[in-house]
Order: sequence, then structure tokens, then C-alpha cells
Amino acid sequence: MNLSNIKLEEQRIPIILFNVYRIVLASIFILILFVDLNSPLDGIKQPGLLKWSLFLYTTSIGLAIWLQYKSWLSPMALFNMFFIDIVLLMAIMIATGGVQSGFGTLVVVDIAACSILLSRRSSILLAALACSIIVYWEIFNSFKNTQTEQYVRAAFIGLSCFATALMMQYIVSRAKKSQKIADEHQNLVSDLTQINSSIVERIRTGIIVCSKKGEIRTSNESARTLLGLKKNEQISVLPQALQDLLNQWLEHTSSHTEVFKPKPQSSDLQINFTLLKDNQANDILVFIEDLAQIQQQAQQLKLASLGQFTAAIAHEIRNPLGAISHATQLLAESEQISGPDARLLQISQTHCLRMNEIIENILQLSRRSQSQPYVLNLCEWLNEITEEFKQFNHKHLNEINVNIHCTTDLTVRVDQSQMKQVLHNLMQNGLRYSQEKTGQAKLIINAGLINDQQPYLDVIDFGVGISSEDAHRLFEPFYTTDNSGTGLGLYISKELCESNQANLEIITPHVGGCFRITFSHPMRLGNL
Repeated sequence: MNLSNIKLEEQRIPIILFNVYRIVLASIFILILFVDLNSPLDGIKQPGLLKWSLFLYTTSIGLAIWLQYKSWLSPMALFNMFFIDIVLLMAIMIATGGVQSGFGTLVVVDIAACSILLSRRSSILLAALACSIIVYWEIFNSFKNTQTEQYVRAAFIGLSCFATALMMQYIVSRAKKSQKIADEHQNLVSDLTQINSSIVERIRTGIIVCSKKGEIRTSNESARTLLGLKKNEQISVLPQALQDLLNQWLEHTSSHTEVFKPKPQSSDLQINFTLLKDNQANDILVFIEDLAQIQQQAQQLKLASLGQFTAAIAHEIRNPLGAISHATQLLAESEQISGPDARLLQISQTHCLRMNEIIENILQLSRRSQSQPYVLNLCEWLNEITEEFKQFNHKHLNEINVNIHCTTDLTVRVDQSQMKQVLHNLMQNGLRYSQEKTGQAKLIINAGLINDQQPYLDVIDFGVGISSEDAHRLFEPFYTTDNSGTGLGLYISKELCESNQANLEIITPHVGGCFRITFSHPMRLGNL
């Protein structure tokens, strides 16, 4: 008989209910004893045995309640409690006249409770105990009083005990299996719900579930970030501009939505709507995607294709260009070259160097690796970049003067190497144009927040400025306003900024040239 696998913590309520039943039963017996003990009531054959049986029965109830209250009720103690109950109920039955009193059937309730709370072997053992007591008592009693119907009743009660034990064990077994399956399904549903919630919360696409009136049921962190909300900030209704797009979609569900911009300085967002179920009365599922990320992926594909194409062309051009440059150098060393011819050779050599610089820039585009971003302090990084730039360019630009103004401690999430290349290019151009106009190589770098949310960086020079006509084409490849330039510096800088989810633009009108880098939020989800 194995009782070690019985978990009484899970049976606490059934044990309490069984004890309540025992208290009610004991109260009824005591009431019968108190009213009829001194009366010649037929049935109570042995008042003394009844009195002691009720006393012990009540005592066992109090002991069981006390053990359960102290959490000392073990499986073995529970088995002993049922054993004592059955013996005392049999004693009460004998004291009240035997099987014909009808009290013998009360043991069936104990067998049923035992089958629920204990193992199958325990319940069968206790059923056999009850059946044995009834049968042996009737055999013993038959020597004094021969009544055949007594055997039938005894047999009926015995069979009822066994039938109850087997039936209740079967019911309990089915119930436990059903409960186990239900618990497994509940755990599976709980795990799937948790996984889905985690996926929805961490996915880069913003997701909002709302009613047709724009009342938000739930939303993930990406949606709140893309809408320009602060961390842990919640909204109960859709922004008005987004609600207008929802109303347009409800009128023409097959139409495409316009690009949505939650704030003037925010990135463009693509909004898609769909019904949560194929029913017009259900809620709306809103998908929000950052077009900057989509454009970035397209940009990476474009650069990958461009890299393969330009690498092949540059390799083919570089070999003959090297031969031309080498031949030009050899001709320049000849003593038979006159003044005009030497000038032509110098022009050829200059353009060979320029062509080689263009090829180097093109190869730089093809060799550029994927961004490896991390969060850095913008003000500290600007000071380091500026000092490094001064050390490498002091021979070309005398008395470099760069004033840095940071309004607050700013953090950005970028690839440091790529953004350093962008900043060096902007500083090189700005210092050159400032020196050409004013005679001094000076710059101003301002860093701050747009609407207290989005970090930005301005590189301002003191040159002649940029016309509106040039501003529209300045980021096109091979377009330049400088005869000695390649027209690829600003193009590469813009490509690098977009790879870091930043935007490089020209601020016009301005006294000098002003280039602004607008960074994305440092905690923006997804890889750059």
C-alpha cells in the first residue's frame, strides 16, 4: 500500500468537507443518544457500546481537525482516520441492532470518501474491512437469532462497499486524467500566450488593436515608440491623423493608406489596417512600419548590387589608368619634353590622380561592411573626433578652430567608424570653404534635441553658402560645385547616415553652409 504519492495539499477542501459531514453525523447520533438513551426504544440494543463509540468517534473528529490545522495530517494518519471511522460505524451499527438498523449503509460514504482521498489499494482494503466486519458479525449473530434476510442485507452492504470503491476509483481516475490534460492544455495556452506576447512586444513592426472609433485595446512597445511616445507612456485613443486614415480605410477597405507622420520631425510611417476577424463588427488591427527601416533595407540591397558592379568596373579601369599614369610620369622625366608638352603631361597626371580618387571612393562604397551600432555619448564623441581631425589635418589647414556646443548630454546609437567618416568629410568641406572666404579655417558644431526627443547635429561653416539649385542636387553621385572634387563625398556621407538610421540634409537658407544630421532614437528597436 503506497501512500507516499498522495498530495494532501491538493485534497485540503475535500478533507474539510468530509470533516463537516462527520461533525453533522456525530451531532445526529448524540442527539439520538440524548433523547432515547433512557427510553425503551426498540433498536438500541447496547447503549453502553453506543455511548463509547460516539465518544471515540467525536474524539477522532477533533483529532483529525487539529492535525489538519497544524498541517500534521499525513497520508498514513488519513488512512488510520478512515480505518477508525469504519470500525466505529460498525460498532454503532451493532449497538443499534445490526444490519437491520440501516446504519451500516453509512460506511459506504466513508468508502466513497476514502476512494477520493486515498489510493485504490487503500480504498479496497477498507471496503474489505467493512465487508468482513458485517459478514462476521452476522455469522456470529446467527447462532443466537436465525433470520435469512440478515445475510442478504449484509451481502448487499458488502457489495455496495466494493462497488462504491471501484466506481469512485474509476471516476477519480478519469477526473485526474481530465484534470491533467486540462492542466497541460492550460500550461500550453499560457506558454503560447506568453510567447506571442513576447514576440508582439519585441517585434519591430508596431501593432495596435483598436475599435472602429479609435479606442485602443492594446499596443506593443514598437507602436508607442514609432508614434513618438515616451517610455511607458500609454494612450487610450488613436492620434487624430491616424484616426482620419482609419476612417478613410473603413469607407474604402480596398484602398491603400497614405504615409503617416505623427510629428513634423518624425520619420515617415506606413500604416496598414485589417479586421481582427472577418466580421465588420470586430476590432481593427493596425500595423505600423518605419519607412526608414524599409528604405534602409532597400538601400543595403542597392549598395550590394552597386558594389558588385562597381568593383568589376573599377578593377577594369584601374589597370589601364595605372599604365597611363606610369607612362605620363616616364614622359615627364624625358629631357626632350618642351614647356607646352610638359604642361599637357602635368594635366594628364592631374586627371589620372583624380580618376584614381574616384575609383577609390567607388571601391569604398563596395567594400563598406554592415553597420555595427552601439550607444555612445554624442558630446564626448564630438570632442574626440575634433581632436583627432586637428591632429591629422593641421598641415593642410592652419589654425583650425572648431566650436562645439552641446545643449545637454546626448546619446545616439550609430556605427562609430562610419559616422566618423561622415563627420570628417563634413568638417573637411566646411573648413575649406570657410578658409576660402574668410581666410580662417573655422566651424561651429551644434548638438541638441528636436522637440526634446530626437538628437541632431549641425555642422556650420562660414563659406559662401549653398544655393537652392545646388541644394537639390548636392547629394547626387558625381555632382560637385568644386572643379577639383569627385562629387562622391556627400553622396557617400548620406548613404552612411541612412545605414545608421540617420538623415543628412542641408538647412537653407543659411549665411554659410549648414549640414544637419538627425539621429534616430537611441533605443529604437531592430538592427541598424
